Amino acid sequence: MPVANFATSRRGFVQLAAGTAAITAAGAVTGAALGAVGCTNAPPTVATTGAIGAGALQYFIDGIFYGTRSDLPPSANLAVFMPLTQSPSSYVERVLLLGPGDTVMGLRTFEPADKMHKNDFCPYVIFEGLALAASATYKVLCLVKSGDQLSAYQASIAGPALSNAGSMSCWPNAMRTDLAALKPFTTPMQHYTRNGVAVHTARGRFLSIGGDGSFSLQMDFMQADAAAAHYMRYFAVLDPVGRLVGLRKRTGTSDNTGVSGSAITFGAVDAGTISTFAIDPNQVASILDCPYVQLIADDVYEVLSRVVIRLR
Repeated sequence: MPVANFATSRRGFVQLAAGTAAITAAGAVTGAALGAVGCTNAPPTVATTGAIGAGALQYFIDGIFYGTRSDLPPSANLAVFMPLTQSPSSYVERVLLLGPGDTVMGLRTFEPADKMHKNDFCPYVIFEGLALAASATYKVLCLVKSGDQLSAYQASIAGPALSNAGSMSCWPNAMRTDLAALKPFTTPMQHYTRNGVAVHTARGRFLSIGGDGSFSLQMDFMQADAAAAHYMRYFAVLDPVGRLVGLRKRTGTSDNTGVSGSAITFGAVDAGTISTFAIDPNQVASILDCPYVQLIADDVYEVLSRVVIRLR
C-alpha cells in the first residue's frame, strides 16, 4: 500500500506508506481540463489551497504487471483509499486516474450518499485492466465539492510496481518485519517456489458475516507444520489497499487456538488484536466496506500466498 503525499489543502493528505511520491495541489487544473472529463457545469471556482485535516491516500497494485519478467501485456489493477468524509456539505465528487500526457485512464464519480460504513469515508476506487508502464508516472486526481467550490488535489505515482509485503507500512511493525523475507505475494499465476503450487495456495471460506462487521473465516493450512522454522504462521484478511480486516498469528507449531484439523478459524480485528500487535486503529478496515478482500497466509520458510475473494 504505497501512499503518495498530498500537500495540505482544503483536505490535506500525508504519505503513510513505502514507495512515496510527493503529492501537490493540482494547480494546473483548468476549466477546460474539467470540461474534458465531463465537468462542464462544475462550480466556477477551482481552489488549490486552504486548510484540511491530515489524511492519506493509500493504494495497492496487483494483476498482470511483470515488466521484463514476462512478455504478457500488462493488465494491472489499482485500488485507492482516501480517508475523506462524505457529507452533503463537502464530498469527493470525482476521482480520475491520469496517465502520461494527462490522458484520462479511469474516472469514478460519487454523490454525498456514497460512503463507507466506517467513518462515512469515500468508498474505495478501483481501476482495473490498466496498461501501466513501470517507467511512467501516473496521477490520481481528486475533486472535492464544497458548496459552490470545487477543490482539486493530485497524487503522483512514479514507477509503479506490484505491491508486496515490503510496501505494507499500514501493517504493524512486527508483522512487516516477520514477512520482510517473503516480500512477493504469490498466487497460482505467479508461484515460483521449488515445492510447487499444490501446497502453497491460500484458501479460505467465510462461515458468517454480521451486519456489525463481525465475521468468522476459516482458512486452510497450505501444508502441515514441518518444523519450528517451517509452519503455518500468519493468516490475515486485507482490504483492497492492504489494511487489516482480520488477523491471526500462530506463535509456533504448538499454538492451536482456533485450529481444527488442517484449518484455522478467526474473525475481525478487535481491541485485543490491536493492543497485542500495536496496530494503528486507522489502519483497520471493516469488511462491510470492502468490495473484495485479500486473504494471505505464510509458512515462515518460503512463501507468502495471496488470494482475492469478491464479496459483491
